[in-house]
Amino acid sequence: MSHTLSHEGPVSIIKIQGRFVFSEHQAFRDTYTPLIDRTETKVIRLDLSAVNFIDSSTLGMLLLMRERAQPVGKSIELVEANETVIKLLKIANFHKMFSVQGA
Repeated sequence: MSHTLSHEGPVSIIKIQGRFVFSEHQAFRDTYTPLIDRTETKVIRLDLSAVNFIDSSTLGMLLLMRERAQPVGKSIELVEANETVIKLLKIANFHKMFSVQGA
């Protein structure tokens, strides 16, 4: 996994590329933690357009991020996911916990 970070006003965008799996947990956490503490950020948007694989540990990482973001009023959006990723997120009912948008 690699990623880029950008900001558009109150929206911080993390664009993730490649395999989004447990071995990337620390790098992912190191990326989103400062955004939770960043006053200007109101929405953390994960751009999944370049993600080609996620697994069940990815779902756990997303839940941990949500648990840290919600108490400080941050919302999380999962955007531009491909059909396979959307299907997995829906099976796990993540569309009920996150804003999920397909490509």
